[in-house]
Amino acid sequence: MFDTTYLLPTLGVQVDGVDRALELLRRARRRGLVELYYSDFSLLEACAKAAKLDVPLGLLEVGITAITASYTRAAPSIGSWLLAVRLRRDGLRDFIDAILYATAVVNGLRLLTRDERLVSFLEQKGYPLHYVMLEHELEKLAAASP
Repeated sequence: MFDTTYLLPTLGVQVDGVDRALELLRRARRRGLVELYYSDFSLLEACAKAAKLDVPLGLLEVGITAITASYTRAAPSIGSWLLAVRLRRDGLRDFIDAILYATAVVNGLRLLTRDERLVSFLEQKGYPLHYVMLEHELEKLAAASP
């Protein structure tokens, strides 16, 4: 499942260094090795950023259409919401990160992120880390794949 960072380029917002990860994911998907998911909350956050940067509406429409048509939507369940609240109560300030992580956990997905602060928080509080994949781990995984 994508963190917001990985949706931004599709909406016309440049993100330094993200192209390599997206290319690795495209290749893995073509080979049937991964299924890619997005959350409406990442899309919300990405659209807010695109609006702030005055990305043209036509480009946003094309990008949103591509995201919703190309990836599977991962929706939070009641369990996701409850886990997100628990994360917030444990001190995670970014509620979008909380719901993304919680949705990944409850749906048995991995959240691809660059957010090392999120990973540090989860580790410090004893939450399982196997639901999170940092970008450098994707590079290692791709290098190990035939």
